[in-house]
Amino acid sequence: MDKRNFRFGEHALLLINPGEFMRRVESSLKSQRIFANADLVEYLDDKYTGKLGPFKKLRRFAYQSEWRLVCYNGPGGPREIRIGSIQDISVIMRSDDVNKEITVDFEDFEQGAEPDRP
Repeated sequence: MDKRNFRFGEHALLLINPGEFMRRVESSLKSQRIFANADLVEYLDDKYTGKLGPFKKLRRFAYQSEWRLVCYNGPGGPREIRIGSIQDISVIMRSDDVNKEITVDFEDFEQGAEPDRP
């Protein structure tokens, strides 16, 4: 994680089961009849001068690797979506420990070939 993200707080919440998190969010939105869209933010050239929508930001913020959930037809401000405890699918740790504790491994495979499945 880019160290500039550490200025957002001393602690970070890491989702260890993002699929289950999304299932809970979708279930809550459906039960509350909230129309929403979720996606990764697209980062545009910093010289861009057009309109920015809810999923677009300037490239200088790309280090944030942001995911957003946008709810429509609401009061126009932040909304509270209750999904219950996420203690079973997340971990809280000190922000400055994230890069020490989390690793991502990539395996090479031939282009066009399916990766080995366990």
